[in-house]
Amino acid sequence: MTDDNGVIYKTSIIISGFKSDPMAISQLLGVPPMQIWRVGDPVLPGAKNKHKENAWEWRPHFEEARIQCLDAPLNSSWMVLMPG
Repeated sequence: MTDDNGVIYKTSIIISGFKSDPMAISQLLGVPPMQIWRVGDPVLPGAKNKHKENAWEWRPHFEEARIQCLDAPLNSSWMVLMPG
């Protein structure tokens, strides 16, 4: 989404630091990731530095994110991921 001043807004949710396969997050939430990485994957293609943790990332279009995350209550699957 772009505002009247030409500022582009983007949103993403990154879940990291878990031991299970990143695709398990997709199965739990019912949302496909935009990107995943696993321990040992290169940080960038061809890079020597490697990821030190598993992660799952979701980057919807802004309007989709507003509708799904802001206008609707969190479903119970997302609540499982929240501490406390």
